[in-house]
Amino acid sequence: MKVLFITEGGKQYGLGHITRCLSISQAFSKYHIDTSFIVKGDSFIENLLPKAKCVFFDWQKNTKKLTKIISHYKVVILDTLTAPLKVVQIIENNTQYPVFIDDYRKLNYHKGLIIDWTIGSKLLKKWIEVECLIGSKYVSLRKEFWNTRTVSIRKSVKRILLTFGGSDNRNITMKIVDHLNTKYPKLHKYVIIGKGFAHTKKIKKYICKNVTLLHSLNSAEMKRVILKSDIAICAGGQTTYELARLGLPSIIIKTEENQDYDIDGWKKIGFISEALSWDDPKLFININKKIDLYRSEKVRLKVSRIGKNNVDGKGAVRIAKYILNHYES
Repeated sequence: MKVLFITEGGKQYGLGHITRCLSISQAFSKYHIDTSFIVKGDSFIENLLPKAKCVFFDWQKNTKKLTKIISHYKVVILDTLTAPLKVVQIIENNTQYPVFIDDYRKLNYHKGLIIDWTIGSKLLKKWIEVECLIGSKYVSLRKEFWNTRTVSIRKSVKRILLTFGGSDNRNITMKIVDHLNTKYPKLHKYVIIGKGFAHTKKIKKYICKNVTLLHSLNSAEMKRVILKSDIAICAGGQTTYELARLGLPSIIIKTEENQDYDIDGWKKIGFISEALSWDDPKLFININKKIDLYRSEKVRLKVSRIGKNNVDGKGAVRIAKYILNHYES
């Protein structure tokens, strides 16, 4: 049995789809299953994937090449926000067991398995006739987050983590660092930027005694800096699940429309009371309010427990095990 992942990544798409497919691939490797990738992307993500097992091309346009490749695989896993219905139909018609990761809930499917691990998600009526894995027990995290210690909630807040994806398309990292340096000069800030960050030279002027700039962290490095932090300020994407897994109280800032479902889920379970928005004129005032709220050890303990109780890090293994047990049935 071989498994093929079809996904996208780069400056335009970010790294979320790549990292979660890699997580499931890591889970398959536990069962000695070979995996390969087809990726629509750019040089921004080429070093993240094993070159011997990855083909880069625009699989939405070159459907002839796509069809030829997937015909050699029994299991094909599609993880994308942009695939048209015709690509879904090609996969359904040319592989034994198609799998669709769809946390944006935008398409209908007629065969295979649908996975939506959005926090607090429920089965949609339009998916009722297809196999589904629904809910955060299936969220796919990198293997460093599977079995690990979690954040120690300290009596006071001394360290803040800032992360807005690989490219920070809204260019808010520098603005928030500048604000925090002025408003909270004694708090240490861990500022994470990725390969797609376009203002590396400019951000260096904000580096001071209490600012540590971290560039393109791997999963082990990311876990270490989360464990050292007391709160996080982040975008509303895939990283929020890693923060919840380790129990780090977070201030989530919506930077893209496709983050709505995740943000709504975090609010429903109480991991956040509300999400901020990158373009809100009162953004910095609201950040101040959240930081002041999290100065309470009691509040941080409660939020930390909620995160850990809803994301246990075992989702990728659950997915791999389910597929192995069901693809031939």
